[in-house]
Amino acid sequence: MKPLHKACCSSLAQVSLVIRSLESHLDKALYQSSGISRHVRHILDHYLALKKGLERNHVNYNHRNREGKVESDFEFASEIICYLNNWLATLKDNDVRLTIESEIIIDEQVNAIFESNQDRELLFMINHTVHHTAYIKLIALKYDIELPDEIGIAPSTATYLREEPLSN
Repeated sequence: MKPLHKACCSSLAQVSLVIRSLESHLDKALYQSSGISRHVRHILDHYLALKKGLERNHVNYNHRNREGKVESDFEFASEIICYLNNWLATLKDNDVRLTIESEIIIDEQVNAIFESNQDRELLFMINHTVHHTAYIKLIALKYDIELPDEIGIAPSTATYLREEPLSN
């Protein structure tokens, strides 16, 4: 598996770990009301939008499944992660130019359309996932739930932390 695909699977593994950790602490209502479910859904929606867009060489990050079943069902969220991991395991290299579409202004509807490629968008998925798992970790602390240290840590930060004891 290509390192970038493996890295995406690793970021999705963080989301899986979040779900498994929270399943034993949160009931479905608290999973939804805490906001954690929206972050999980948001992460997975972006991956699904990318998958769909790669099939057409046009990714529209506006087309997401807001308030979907992922927000109310731990098991379904886990199934989506498995589905995405299987897709990533078989994803072929593709250097075809993609058009990316995304809304960019909060006060009015304005879409930006620009060029990208598969690798750049996979990198975006990794960074986006780290960002949202960090938020999930903060929300979990509000409910006195500690998630593993590696949740919400960027790869470069993990390297820094691994090397830090060597410099002291």
